[in-house]
Amino acid sequence: MKIDQVVANNLCVSCGICAAICPQKCISTKNFQPSIDESKCLNCGLCSKICPGRQSNYENRDEIFLGNIRESFIVQTQDSKILSESTSGGFITTLVKNLLEEQIFDSAFLVDSYDYSEEVFTHRFTQNDSLDQTPKSRYIPVNQKFAVEYAIQNPNEKIILVGTPCFIQGFSKVIDHFKLNRENYLMLGLFCDKTMNHRVQEFFQELTPQPIDKLFFRSKNAGGYPGHVEILFGGGGQTFERKVRMSVKEHFCLERCIYCLDKLNIFADISMGDNYTGQHDSKEGSSCILIRTAIGEKIFAEYQNLFKVWKIEPNEIARSQSIENRKNNFIFSEYKSAEIGYPINIVSPKISCEFHEKISHRREYERLLLQIRMGSKKNFPKVHADLWRMILHK
Repeated sequence: MKIDQVVANNLCVSCGICAAICPQKCISTKNFQPSIDESKCLNCGLCSKICPGRQSNYENRDEIFLGNIRESFIVQTQDSKILSESTSGGFITTLVKNLLEEQIFDSAFLVDSYDYSEEVFTHRFTQNDSLDQTPKSRYIPVNQKFAVEYAIQNPNEKIILVGTPCFIQGFSKVIDHFKLNRENYLMLGLFCDKTMNHRVQEFFQELTPQPIDKLFFRSKNAGGYPGHVEILFGGGGQTFERKVRMSVKEHFCLERCIYCLDKLNIFADISMGDNYTGQHDSKEGSSCILIRTAIGEKIFAEYQNLFKVWKIEPNEIARSQSIENRKNNFIFSEYKSAEIGYPINIVSPKISCEFHEKISHRREYERLLLQIRMGSKKNFPKVHADLWRMILHK
């Protein structure tokens, strides 16, 4: 199997890993998805083997929703500038900034754009680079091709990688296949509940009087944390309530997202997301973090003085993130697996039996696919009508 079949099955997450690892460099991006130059392809199958969209393997993990956890905290950066510019508690920007300044790591790959009209890539940042354009969450696919290529070409460099669960899973496969030194990488994982395709900017552009310069899916400028949608254009701006972004998600999310079991980024060293626990929250924002590995534990122990820190139980974080809903995603993935002829999620037989205790959700699955197809086909009038109907009923 090759990556074109992953695209055909609507499982691509647009992470760019396949293009980075292809030995023939015959994979390019077309409409935000990989495209193969068949005249150069060797049919080696490496692109599909490492692709995180094709298949996720949780077989050796007894707890696939929470993952391995050494410690868990609520944190808020003590850097007031970073806190005001961040989506939540400013954890990642503060940590990365200090690790680079002290040269504990040589570089970090981060996003520095808020314009999603074209494909968004991560770029390399080092000790003297400003991180001013890197805060805030992006809810669109981020191409990590440059990060993966650089890591393979520079195996001795110590690198910080930030990404959603699918990228972290994919890069873990890259480490294994290319026999990279795992200790050279700090993987900071983002909690993720659906990523939207790039057409979401086209949708907001229809609601905006001038060309969009910057789109912030979450901004504290209007009402503080957890933030509303803020759009900047031609010296002006426009704000949409948070519930608009939440409703738009169902139309513009990647289909692969409705099969994902890994909301809390269980393969990362430290995973981070919003604090919805009701504890130590404020209009300034705070974050929940899960320390998962020895690398993560060592780093946090050395830099926790940069943050206000409160201990919290992992189950409280899981409850606040509605982790139980991921069982529905497993049922959806079973429907999809039956259609395409191979499993999307590999889990232990014991866990599979537990999941199947839930009743069938076929009608909900088909409804979600219908919503996604509206967005992917740019059926904006229908999306607008559905959106406002959903908002009025919430």
